[in-house]
Amino acid sequence: RVVLEDNGKWRIVDKAKNRNKIIELVEFMDYVIIVGLVIVLVCVQFKVFLNNCKLIKEVENLFPLSNTLFVLQNSLKDNALIDDIHETGGNVESIKVFKIVSADLDKNSSEFRKILDSINNYLQKNKGAVSDFMLIKDIVERNCDSKEEEITIQTPIPLYIGLMGTMLGIIIGIGRIAIMGGGFSAFIDNPQQAIGELMGGVAIAMLASLTGILLTTISSWKSKTSKNKLEADKNGFYSWIQA
Repeated sequence: RVVLEDNGKWRIVDKAKNRNKIIELVEFMDYVIIVGLVIVLVCVQFKVFLNNCKLIKEVENLFPLSNTLFVLQNSLKDNALIDDIHETGGNVESIKVFKIVSADLDKNSSEFRKILDSINNYLQKNKGAVSDFMLIKDIVERNCDSKEEEITIQTPIPLYIGLMGTMLGIIIGIGRIAIMGGGFSAFIDNPQQAIGELMGGVAIAMLASLTGILLTTISSWKSKTSKNKLEADKNGFYSWIQA
């Protein structure tokens, strides 16, 4: 096509050349969007991974050493429980109240402090009677299971995020080919070019999946190691309770 410029000269405009420039610009923007999407997803993956590692570390160090724990034995009078004194008719010296105390309470995890509070609350209410070991064990198991379940839920999240990134890369690539290539017929008319353009974006998006697989594998391995240590520490705590 020939057009007249402002200076009075004629210039030949190559429409095909302009179209190619537009296509190249769209392809560049497509890759920029995919790369930006991958960076965001990878950042989210690492955030979830680091948070999960923190939980795994807490579970791994949930129980302190047995030599830092001891039992306090007081009479009911020492606990200054007025309601209980009335219930016993004032004979409180013979009623003993047990309490588990940690020498390094400030260094203990918040979860273990919750376990101690629950156990001591049970011992307080069970004053004057034989404590049921199974009830104490149930308190410990419930608190441990809640943490383990939280870790189990978070462990595969980086993998799911990576798969989502790959799917979004495929969708963006197909959408670009469908819009700029003249519709889905581009896959039929020139399948090699269409698939090549599609795979370029998918290859970048699959980095998120690779990162997700790597982080999930590391989390699974750390979680298994932590669980083994938790079971050993938990059994040691039970043995200390029974002793």
